[in-house]
Amino acid sequence: MSQIETLTLILDIGKSHAKLLMVDGAGTVVERHGRDNASVMSALGYPALDLGGLGNWITASLRSSPNTARCSRVIACTHGAAVVALAGNAPGALSGVAWDPLDYEFNGYEPVAQAFLLAREEARDGFDHTLSPDLPAGLNIARQLYWLQHSHPQAWSRTCCLVPYAQYWAWWLSGVAASERSSLGCHTQLWQPQANDFSDLAKSQGWAALFAPMRSAWEVLGSVRSALAQDLGLPATCEVHVGVHDSNACLARYLVGQKVAKGVDGTDIAGDTTVAKALTVVSSGTWTVLMAPGAPVANLQAAKDMLGNVDVLGRATPTARFMGGREFAALLDGALPDAGTLADVQTLIASRTFAMPSFARQGGPFMDREVGWSRTANAWPGLWRIACHLVSGLRWRRCTARSSPRGWCSGCGGELGRGASRVTKERNFTWEFIAW
Repeated sequence: MSQIETLTLILDIGKSHAKLLMVDGAGTVVERHGRDNASVMSALGYPALDLGGLGNWITASLRSSPNTARCSRVIACTHGAAVVALAGNAPGALSGVAWDPLDYEFNGYEPVAQAFLLAREEARDGFDHTLSPDLPAGLNIARQLYWLQHSHPQAWSRTCCLVPYAQYWAWWLSGVAASERSSLGCHTQLWQPQANDFSDLAKSQGWAALFAPMRSAWEVLGSVRSALAQDLGLPATCEVHVGVHDSNACLARYLVGQKVAKGVDGTDIAGDTTVAKALTVVSSGTWTVLMAPGAPVANLQAAKDMLGNVDVLGRATPTARFMGGREFAALLDGALPDAGTLADVQTLIASRTFAMPSFARQGGPFMDREVGWSRTANAWPGLWRIACHLVSGLRWRRCTARSSPRGWCSGCGGELGRGASRVTKERNFTWEFIAW
């Protein structure tokens, strides 16, 4: 009798949707589960990440699956701008969540806005150090931490350890707390990508000392906790990987073979700042994220929501982004997404109908612009969906042109039409990432 092939379990927690995937050795999705993902109201009165709901969903999905016992390893990839505080007597004796993690769309930071700005100025942590622009709402984790620390000091006092969101799920599974660079380096204002170290603000506020030890995303923390493995039906030997920021998991598949060297703290970081080919990787979901490994960070424009993400090897990666999934839904406004024909494209262009973004105000190159249409596109049946696709496509090309190593004219895709760009749609990349 042949041996049953083992599977990789992937927890893909996006801002709007969560997926649980079981992937075989060839990268084929054997089983998938999904659920919508939305914030819940915390006991402290702010919208929070739904840790409880997601945990219950993961538990129910695994208990009911006939393939759970085949899962030999598990990794989480999550959206960025999220951090979880763990309580306990010591970093090695963590007991649970200290306070509900903030949803980054919460926008109640005004009471501490001036004090936070002063703290940043005193730390001299400008864009040239963190490569992280000053973003709306809670898209900078530093703002979340400062607000919670000063608005809810009693809750903050329960904080024993901080972990990025992907590493929370690794801790939930294994009981081992860790931090990871791609999660810390995605517009948090907590990390200095070019120094491979915490920002001066994170150090001066005492946050850096609270973060769990740094580990590489692909490392194994240990096995799933014995009682939890038995409850879920996972093998007792199922290994838990550190986990990764979702967009950087998408990029990681193109970094295979890159050099890794020792950093000043003795941990592994990237030693080679070049990549084999000039390319731009586009990751789509709630956010459309365009990453250009090897492009110069000097071209980044903070006011256009361009930033230096950090790849899984620890290197600054020029990035541009906009809230593509959210904006596309807003543009459709209930219209059928599959309406429209190629003839409608010509009609729409000839009518000189165009959109004035941004239709999602949580970042992007036009976040401060007033939205609108030059004329009412939905007056013509079939045109609305086409207009939405054209707007999204043009936003994609503009961001690519500004961030990629090949296209840097302001209004077109430069040489991207010659194959320098790759668009990743399916999240099997997480399996490829840990299969290095």
